[in-house]
Amino acid sequence: MPPRASYVAVGSEIYVISSVCDGDKTSTVLSIDCRSHTVQPLPSMPVPMSSLVADIIDGRIYVIGDRTAMFNTETKTWEPIMEVTGAYDCVAMAGKLYTRKYKDHFVYFVYDPKERKCETEEVLNSKLWMDTCVVDDVLYYYDEDDDSLNTYDPKQRCWGVVKGLEELLAEMNASYTLKNIVGYSGKLYLFIEKEKKKTKRDFVCGDLAGKTSRSRCFG
Repeated sequence: MPPRASYVAVGSEIYVISSVCDGDKTSTVLSIDCRSHTVQPLPSMPVPMSSLVADIIDGRIYVIGDRTAMFNTETKTWEPIMEVTGAYDCVAMAGKLYTRKYKDHFVYFVYDPKERKCETEEVLNSKLWMDTCVVDDVLYYYDEDDDSLNTYDPKQRCWGVVKGLEELLAEMNASYTLKNIVGYSGKLYLFIEKEKKKTKRDFVCGDLAGKTSRSRCFG
């Protein structure tokens, strides 16, 4: 696999889209079929990028970095898209792309593929979110300053906090580090690593329909 790439799962396929580096003029784009255990090369991006993030909406992979590109997984072709450049993060929620870019300070943008329109959202800009995960069209990220797992609901346009993690976060701050947040099959997984001995990794699964749940939103 390319050393610097974004991975997007679509059905039983994993798409690998690499950044260009060390003088490369084309990007590597691959499709991994998890059923047949085969890899198929795909057309390179029309405009190579040195850094990129990617997510999917309605069978189309949106790749955003210092340029913008969009790949149609049905036709296996690249299609033109309105420019949304300089993104550091990119997540898809409720049929829209939410991106973070920097110009004097961080600004968050919402891109609507159907309207081909990009705009800012005041509530979204109220927090410095990064390293996010999306489950059921709700964004999750760990806020180190507030020591909380925060949520953003794009439909209600408000922030909230996950309840039931107080004891876990207190223990984590003493000897562990939260490494990653991953969503799978309606559940949220927190991957935690010991600080002193980097040999053992644990994870915690939060059932969003069970005891660990989101609080009501606050603006």
